[in-house]
Amino acid sequence: MSERKFTRTLPPFTDGANYQSGHPFDQAEYDRIKELWLDHIAAEHAGDIPGLLATLTEDCVYTMLNNGKTWHGHEGATKFYESFLTGFPENCFAVTNVFIGPQGVVEEAHFNGVHDGAGLLELPSTNHPIEFDVALLFPWDPIKKKFKGERIYFAIEHNLIANVGQLLRRMGRKLDMAEQK
Repeated sequence: MSERKFTRTLPPFTDGANYQSGHPFDQAEYDRIKELWLDHIAAEHAGDIPGLLATLTEDCVYTMLNNGKTWHGHEGATKFYESFLTGFPENCFAVTNVFIGPQGVVEEAHFNGVHDGAGLLELPSTNHPIEFDVALLFPWDPIKKKFKGERIYFAIEHNLIANVGQLLRRMGRKLDMAEQK
């Protein structure tokens, strides 16, 4: 059998993606990234905003890619977490997949919590459970040895929209019942 030769045509890479794809693997760096990510998610679970900020560069950026909303620096990250923790004070993430490398961390998680305020998603407060899947990217700054923020993708096509629809129907029923009285 003759050896088959493949020609590879790649899409364009940005300078950042080109750098990331060629970043060498270093076990000590991997260990630092993993430990800081574990510190980050433990602080989030505890509602410890100073602990979260300790894992982030001063110029960090939080971006919700579903709606383009961004928060900049430690002040922005504080607003992001205050809003999130106010909206979902008893939130629970179950990490379903995690990928750690020299570029940072990619975490896939399933979220469930009781929606107790307008908070991050700007939904009316319902005090009802809500759940959705989310992918979180924690880009790593190899010089500062901290995360440059988070890039957040909500799986809204399935779970979140179904939950929002369910919450709005419940609210509508409550209003109808109140009007009938």
